[in-house]
Amino acid sequence: MTSVATLEQIDTPALLVDAICYEQNIKFCLEYFVGTGVTVRPHLKTAKSPVIAKHLLAAGARGVCVAKLSEAEVMAAHGITDILITTEIVGAVKVRRLL
Repeated sequence: MTSVATLEQIDTPALLVDAICYEQNIKFCLEYFVGTGVTVRPHLKTAKSPVIAKHLLAAGARGVCVAKLSEAEVMAAHGITDILITTEIVGAVKVRRLL
């Protein structure tokens, strides 16, 4: 049996998500854009979460965007294959990691 904590019992910092609102927002946004023929590739700058990326992909996103190589590595490690890195890759070490 899973217990539910009250707000007073949750230590900070903590991320609290209204699961129903979260799912409705993803469904609404992706259905709206994909339904009009727009290809959607959400940027995960804030979320930085492979779980959220997978929800977006399942809802119809073509792929995801990340800002840095390290963020792309996290997504790739979780099976996400269509990743656009939005900033330049600088330096031999990072280029080798990218390859």
